[in-house]
Amino acid sequence: MIQDQIAALDDKTAIHILQVISKSLMRSGTYETSGTPDMANALQSAFDVSKPAEKASEGEIARLALQLLSDDPKYLPNIRALMTGSNTQKFSPDWGTISIVISVLVILQTRFKIEKDKKGNISWVIEKKAAADALLKPLIEKLLSYLP
Repeated sequence: MIQDQIAALDDKTAIHILQVISKSLMRSGTYETSGTPDMANALQSAFDVSKPAEKASEGEIARLALQLLSDDPKYLPNIRALMTGSNTQKFSPDWGTISIVISVLVILQTRFKIEKDKKGNISWVIEKKAAADALLKPLIEKLLSYLP
């Protein structure tokens, strides 16, 4: 099962695959990528989670984000291709690295829409519900350990 294969990825590979996919998405659309205190508050409120006491590893966050994304048939072939490549580095252009926060915020926006009211307050609105939604809370909690 793809979820188990993703869980078995080492940190470096998981982070790289997540960055390749999120960079590709960013080139084809507009995404909110600011990891601000307002964003942290909106995530905590929308997903009913608290900021953890300890910072999560980037690899752990990347694996959770990939597991969530792999539930969408639109992204699964790309994840599989990047996972099975003998050297994922050679299959992806070098656009520089982006932070794990930006990568995860982009991935979340494949399922959720960020809305801002007239005062600039941020809220998250579900666009696509999926079986992998059980991964959301752990992913959001770990992401919050990187937000101010």
